[in-house]
Amino acid sequence: GTSCTDSTAQGGHYFIGEDPWFNAVNPTIAPTGTGYTTDSAGTGRADFKFDQGYGYDDTVGKVVVVHDTVTSLGGTYARIACG
Repeated sequence: GTSCTDSTAQGGHYFIGEDPWFNAVNPTIAPTGTGYTTDSAGTGRADFKFDQGYGYDDTVGKVVVVHDTVTSLGGTYARIACG
């Protein structure tokens, strides 16, 4: 999506081919995984790179949404940040 106004404006995962937006290392599309960590104070850190299948011009102006932990790991997968 192109705005953080609401989930409709944020849109869904933006990719061509295999979904790179999960915290799994894939040597082709997500060589470092795409997760993040938080400390006990709630400060987050993300350090990742991935190839979502689109070029620079198609990606400029898109937002990035951070989710809570996936439900299979005890989280809610809620959208918790956008920018």
